[in-house]
Amino acid sequence: MFEQLTEKIQKTLKYLRGEGKITEKNMAEALKMIRLAFLEADVNYKVVKEFESRVKTKALNQEVMMSLTPAQHFIKIVRDELTEILGKEARPLSFSSHPPSVFMLVGLQGSGKTTTAGKLAKYVKGLDKNPILVSFDLKRLAAQEQLWIIAKSLNLPFYEMTAEMMKNPAEALKELVAYTRNRGFDPLIVDTAGRLHIDEELMEELRLVR
Repeated sequence: MFEQLTEKIQKTLKYLRGEGKITEKNMAEALKMIRLAFLEADVNYKVVKEFESRVKTKALNQEVMMSLTPAQHFIKIVRDELTEILGKEARPLSFSSHPPSVFMLVGLQGSGKTTTAGKLAKYVKGLDKNPILVSFDLKRLAAQEQLWIIAKSLNLPFYEMTAEMMKNPAEALKELVAYTRNRGFDPLIVDTAGRLHIDEELMEELRLVR
């Protein structure tokens, strides 16, 4: 997700560099491109609108519009506001004082959750943790196998869910937490099925296991 978002924002900034000077027209076009990139990456609509409003307000400042390099000024404003949204400093992962910690990856289908689960597991292993991976995605046929392959390539444990277990996801998660605790794994990294907020069945599944 972040790679795609970064690529689209860089494309927008490249477009602005080619414009030389900034006008309300090309600024509106650039903001539209960024807005679409955010929305396609499943960024909250209110966050997108706030970002757009703040950039526009600062970019329409007379000092920016009249400068010799208005496009560069605009690019800096966009970068500063992106930094503000994403955070100026990286926050360390927080682990439960009563292991295991449970990290659940949620989001749209195709946003890179399964790959990120593997990266996260590799990262925490480097912190002297003992992670275990599990796929709660029985909607996509290859999901379990994909995560299993990732776990195997990283020499990490993988717990295979069954269709029967997924009939009651809340109970299944309780069993998994107990299994993880009893065998000394920590954290439990849970990959989930891609979902939209309008998919009531999958959203209810999340509410049950939260």
